[in-house]
Amino acid sequence: MVRSIPESGWAMAWSPVAAYPAGGGARLLERLVLLLPILLLPHVGTPADILRVGCLVAAVLAIDFGLDTGWRATPAALGIAIGAGLGLAVGPGAVWPLAHFAAVAMLEHAARADRDWLVRIGLRALAAALLVDLALVALDLERNLDWLALGGGIGLAFAAAERLRIEAAAAATREVENDRRIGFLETAVAVGLVVAIGAHAALLAGDPALMSLARAGGYLVLPFFALGLLRFGWLALARRDGLDPLGGALLVLWALAASFLLEP
Repeated sequence: MVRSIPESGWAMAWSPVAAYPAGGGARLLERLVLLLPILLLPHVGTPADILRVGCLVAAVLAIDFGLDTGWRATPAALGIAIGAGLGLAVGPGAVWPLAHFAAVAMLEHAARADRDWLVRIGLRALAAALLVDLALVALDLERNLDWLALGGGIGLAFAAAERLRIEAAAAATREVENDRRIGFLETAVAVGLVVAIGAHAALLAGDPALMSLARAGGYLVLPFFALGLLRFGWLALARRDGLDPLGGALLVLWALAASFLLEP
């Protein structure tokens, strides 16, 4: 029986907030941000649920590690095999979403970093949306397009911010800066953040079972979510790297607000 998201007072708290700017560990951070907050949902705190989410994280990281090694096909195949095995441990329902994620991740890694950078950004956003879908399927939660848009927006912002940092570093060594490409990447960061914030608001306002909770004060969680994303966007557009205590504090405030204000 499918578990309905509106049963959970933490339904909106699943929305990921990018607390740190894209940088060296952006890929790992992106996977954790998209998967781990699901543990904050009520009715998803049983040992079985925690084990499922842990297996999902391990499966995704195994696939990423296999594809990121840069060696021949053996590590990639081994990573995908380990990921598939962990997916089977989660349950048969997670196998197909995990296979779709692995296929998109393989396409992204096959694309050339310089010439196909736009394709890679699109595939990165799609992979992030599939991760959200994977978590929902594995935990028998109700699926809809707003959740996919939320993950896709975060993935787009992460990918564009990472590429923007690379382009800005390369432009510093060239006499003529590629203003058009950098301008496009800055726009893509902004679009990803707007999509994520809009999807979060749509989830609060569009589900009949959550509308009453939102009207009773749950809408107050949205500013913290928006401030966290805007903080990430500001750091990304400023090409700044490193940990961000303020962004992390905004994430904590958003989570605390959601835990109190979205309880039924």
